[in-house]
Amino acid sequence: NRVIVDASVYNEFVEKFVAAAKNISAGDPSDDKVVVGPIINDSQLESVKSKITRAKEEGATVALEGDITGRVISPHVFTDVTRDMELARDEIFGPIIGVMKADDEAHAIELANDPEFGLSAAIYSTDIDHASQVALQIESGMVHINDLTVNDEPHVMFGGMKNSGLGRFNGDWAIEEFTDDRWIGIKRS
Repeated sequence: NRVIVDASVYNEFVEKFVAAAKNISAGDPSDDKVVVGPIINDSQLESVKSKITRAKEEGATVALEGDITGRVISPHVFTDVTRDMELARDEIFGPIIGVMKADDEAHAIELANDPEFGLSAAIYSTDIDHASQVALQIESGMVHINDLTVNDEPHVMFGGMKNSGLGRFNGDWAIEEFTDDRWIGIKRS
């Protein structure tokens, strides 16, 4: 739930990102035009609302403040997020994003690997070969290049690193994860 952007394109990115986020509709998921549906339960709703409050208290800049109606929260975008803020360190599971500025590629990798979580990441680049090399340095169970972080296909493993889950599931990985191989030898005489 955070975006790390190179300083050389940070301002332009934020401007375009906020403009795009403003057009994301939130509400009833049975409406084909709605992208963001309601939060799953009251406990999670309170968690997301407290993260919004905390981001403001910690000094993140509100670039886009969405509405909160019942369990529906429209997108919230925070900028000037630093590595010590909860927004940069926690898994959020809600329509909130913090945008962080990286001095250079090495700093971006450092920021990406800083939290205790590592479920999924994405790298956007015009140089796919170089992005592939960067992907090898990201401590995440899944890294997608020029694609969303949320991908799940039954024939491809799914799982994280660090405190973002143990093991992998789907396909053969699920069989391995949920099966204990045994050798039971019997000699009757």
